[in-house]
Amino acid sequence: MKNTFKIAGIIALIAVIGFSMAACSDPDDPVVVDFDSTTPNLTASVWSSEYYLSTSTSEAYFKFPIVSGVNYYIHIRDWDTSGVYSTSGYADVRVEAKYGSRYGDTAMSYVDTGSANSPSSAYFTANRSGYAYVRVYPHPSYSRYGYFRVAYTINSSTRPSGETVSGGGGGNPTPPPDTDSTDWLTNGSWSYGTLNYSYSEVWCRFNVNSGTTYYIYIDDYDTQNLSYQTYADVKFDLRYGSRTGSYIFNGTDLSSGYYGYFTANQTTTVYMKIYPLSGTTHFGYFRVAYRTIQSRPQ
Repeated sequence: MKNTFKIAGIIALIAVIGFSMAACSDPDDPVVVDFDSTTPNLTASVWSSEYYLSTSTSEAYFKFPIVSGVNYYIHIRDWDTSGVYSTSGYADVRVEAKYGSRYGDTAMSYVDTGSANSPSSAYFTANRSGYAYVRVYPHPSYSRYGYFRVAYTINSSTRPSGETVSGGGGGNPTPPPDTDSTDWLTNGSWSYGTLNYSYSEVWCRFNVNSGTTYYIYIDDYDTQNLSYQTYADVKFDLRYGSRTGSYIFNGTDLSSGYYGYFTANQTTTVYMKIYPLSGTTHFGYFRVAYRTIQSRPQ
């Protein structure tokens, strides 16, 4: 895939009112502050709703607050632990945990949580305060997709009560229409965000059709086409299908007046990660947009 940049021209300075996308919490901050409003929160000793993983690239993220020195146990109800196996409608999953963000330091490497006769609980002892991010995804050795539930407990390996849902996965409960909380971009419209720290990141997504060309525009420290006093200096990644899919752009910095474009080679959703340039001292606001025509949004 050839990624090309072209001069997009100069646009007028405009006043805007923006909304903040989520930034990441500081994993070393002893005060637990939730800067991420998009990733679902888990409640201690309470099972989540049933979520659905439909393909090998499906994944779901959750988070919960942690305190340094405390033991956290993660419980999964899936194909293994449901007790009825292939008739259950459950996915066969792995679970892992990161500190501070979806791509932070590893708190717990991937774990398969055992069988119905002896369901094991993944656990870790937090070495910092902040938030733990839990990723649940299909076991790569099998093709078992469907429903799952997740929960966590504090300083106890006992599985929470209320694990069995009426009807269960085998009852084919209606899955959430979209279990991925990543913000959607709208063709031709600006979306606004803030990056306040070197480890901050903002994720967004949009759908693409194979053979169609898409143009990416970013206003940040380089362009300063905003009325704000502070700007982040940013770069971005763009991937096919998921946050871990194949790259379209990787660590790309759109300098003043430039845009990026690509022609999709598949029909899917693309995921964009926006984050500060390495070593930058410029943090604050930015905005991002995509279009299917070569024309910077107004």
